[in-house]
Amino acid sequence: MPVTRRTLQAVPIKSDQDCYKRGFTVRDASKYLGVSVWQVRQFIQSGELKPATIGNKHILDKAALDRLLDELFRQAA
Repeated sequence: MPVTRRTLQAVPIKSDQDCYKRGFTVRDASKYLGVSVWQVRQFIQSGELKPATIGNKHILDKAALDRLLDELFRQAA
């Protein structure tokens, strides 16, 4: 009887799964906010976002990103 071997295939992460994350890297935060990585770094430099630092990475809280968006929408209205 022949042996059938199965291989594991990588499954791409869907972008809607990001909404369940709590901590975002600068790159992930830029995608979440819809702005450039440079703009997220500017928000950090200006104090509008306060990241936690783990190793050499900035980790941004989803709630802080949502608050920033709310504030920017409020200013635009």
